[in-house]
Amino acid sequence: MGNDITGRKKDCVVPGHKYIWDIPEKFHVTILAVCLSENELTRLGVISGGRNAMNSCKLESLMLSAEGLHVHSAKSENIQQVLDAKFKLSLLRFGSAASTHDLEKLWQASMIAGEFRGAYWAVMTHHRTSLKMQESISQQVSVFSILNCCMHQQQKRKSCDLQRKMNVMGATLLEHQRQYRTTVCRYCSQIANLKNELSAAVYRADRLERHLELVRYRSNLLEKDDSQHRDFQITP
Repeated sequence: MGNDITGRKKDCVVPGHKYIWDIPEKFHVTILAVCLSENELTRLGVISGGRNAMNSCKLESLMLSAEGLHVHSAKSENIQQVLDAKFKLSLLRFGSAASTHDLEKLWQASMIAGEFRGAYWAVMTHHRTSLKMQESISQQVSVFSILNCCMHQQQKRKSCDLQRKMNVMGATLLEHQRQYRTTVCRYCSQIANLKNELSAAVYRADRLERHLELVRYRSNLLEKDDSQHRDFQITP
């Protein structure tokens, strides 16, 4: 239990749950940077909008904003409520820890699973967490965050490289499609020309056939006339 800024009793998610103003001030920047997204930090007024809450200009803003969190105020209470609501399941899961050893086991399991944000808030606010343990897990989170950031940057570079390759492949495919359409159009034009030439050849052959028939017909007429003429001359 604790009191809000008006003096009223405030419920905890789990019994003995610490508040952010009860946590040593040196951990506040890490808590804000690790546990809250950039959009959440912006909505809370901790940082101004930008690309990454973990870059240098945002960290400077975080350090300035974290200065007042060691004091119980409307601002620290608002952040406390947001964190408690966001990580309620983690708080309940870690709240069942009966010893520091149990806390460490839950923490290690969360780190292995990559679900360290809620676990970090739950451990930092657990009533059994000592200052030494807070320092230890904060160092682990810092290292893990750096590695995670490096992996994210590496994946981003790979994604950009893959996108560039896809763009090149897309352009190549479009060029091949253009060449294919050009080739098909050329072949279609050649086929059309061949059809026209074939039609013209058939037409000429037909005319030639009719001409030959006419020649044969005239030749037959001439032969008949010749034969009749010879017969007429032979007859006494």
